[in-house]
Amino acid sequence: MAYPVSADFRTYIEGTHEVTVVAQVCDVSGNILATLKPIDGSVSVDIDRAVRREAGDLQLIDPDGTLRPLNVDDLLSPLNGYELRLYRGVTFLDGTSEVVPLGVFNWALASISETNTGITLSLGQLQDRSIRVSRARYTTPVNVTVNSTLESVIELILEQAWPDIQFAGGALPDTGKTIPACAFGVEGDSDPWEDARKLADDQGFRLYFDALGLCAMSLILGADEVSAVASYGENYGTFMLTSLNKTWDTSDTFNGVIAVGEGSGLPVPFRGIAWDDDENSPTYYLGSFGKRPRYFSTPLLYTQAAADDAASKQLKKTLGLTEKVTWSQLVDPSLDVDDGINLQDSELGIDRLYRIDRLTIPLAAGSEMSAEARTRRVTS
Repeated sequence: MAYPVSADFRTYIEGTHEVTVVAQVCDVSGNILATLKPIDGSVSVDIDRAVRREAGDLQLIDPDGTLRPLNVDDLLSPLNGYELRLYRGVTFLDGTSEVVPLGVFNWALASISETNTGITLSLGQLQDRSIRVSRARYTTPVNVTVNSTLESVIELILEQAWPDIQFAGGALPDTGKTIPACAFGVEGDSDPWEDARKLADDQGFRLYFDALGLCAMSLILGADEVSAVASYGENYGTFMLTSLNKTWDTSDTFNGVIAVGEGSGLPVPFRGIAWDDDENSPTYYLGSFGKRPRYFSTPLLYTQAAADDAASKQLKKTLGLTEKVTWSQLVDPSLDVDDGINLQDSELGIDRLYRIDRLTIPLAAGSEMSAEARTRRVTS
């Protein structure tokens, strides 16, 4: 969801302005230990990636030589468990600033280089807080009683990996979903983040860490279900774009989903099927596009209604011909994946709402931001 910003912020980013980039080194409680100014690097956000927010090749200036990670317990050593909070925004003419959070990251690499121009520090493999959950693994299995709510089970999995995890709104939202008795972390080197994320996905939800470092869960939305937070194009009165590309891609397009519940206690697996049954749709399952179903199975669909609902929810992710657009633009750090963008370009035949799937937000002033979005056209 787009981060709320002031009207002045929006006015400034559309013209020449002074960029403000801040990196705060914090402990896991959020106490600020140092404030740094990055000179290069970027933050990427991907709606489908297990680790939604990543940053790479973050370069920092160490003006007085106090930040160099010379020992394992120094401030920027990746062994001390500290986190980096990144922000980008603008400085107004009156000297005040407004910044937008880009994520809370752990880093795995820290390096120092010396040239004839001085010392440069670099941090690499920065990933959001989901990596903290993923690396914790299970110390004991998580046993789930019958008819437990989806959100309570996910919270249980996450809290056994990270007891101090923080949730957006204080807790995961009420999903209205229940799951059967089961266990997680019983066998092998299981990943609690992947287990929790798949559990949410199978039931029609996305699980992720937001820009503030809080664990959040939201419904999987079809491309036509998002709300526009910005409009770019010929007649929209804003000219943020510097380049625009359109591609038709059906390589991951399906017009049906078959969801199978394969629990060991079920005498017969429940099977839910959802098709693109709109006769006016270019991917109508009885039309010239043909049948292209996607299968997925889980032991947690233990009623026919649950299987039918899961199939319907999963169809939203792949329904229709995929019209993908990629573009470069002036940096708007308030944008996020799952935001809707109105785009218009008559030369490319573009005039509709798209859902943002991927973003790359640079930290260096003067660099452009890139984005990728898709729309699922259900009718021709």
